[in-house]
Amino acid sequence: MFQFGKRSLGMLSEVHPDLQLIMKEAIKITPIDFGITEGMRTPERARQMKDEGLSKVGDKSKHCKGLAVDIVCYNGSNITWELDFYEAVAMAVGEVSESYDIKIRWGGSWVTGNFNLNKDLDFIDAVHFELVN
Repeated sequence: MFQFGKRSLGMLSEVHPDLQLIMKEAIKITPIDFGITEGMRTPERARQMKDEGLSKVGDKSKHCKGLAVDIVCYNGSNITWELDFYEAVAMAVGEVSESYDIKIRWGGSWVTGNFNLNKDLDFIDAVHFELVN
């Protein structure tokens, strides 16, 4: 069983309690270790990310409202960007969100409640999870 470090917990402390709950429970059941790299985002940072092509929505991002987190997955002690790792974490997030009846959207499918990777998307943001209002 994995657990979050201080940095991840600090990032989580800034976001909506439902999102905190989901991520804290998902880390307990996931087969992949992961950390939280970003939670709350300033509008300035969001616009910068859009300018860099890392975001499609800029300051309209759910990060600016504390409704989204970005993660990083680990393969042992190394960071990995392999999509299979992120899909495995997404499945754990999906399981937890379903058990608590909290709607989540994953940037690997962009469909609420669908945690299967869609490789046909124009923009895959596999690190991104957001609450759905």
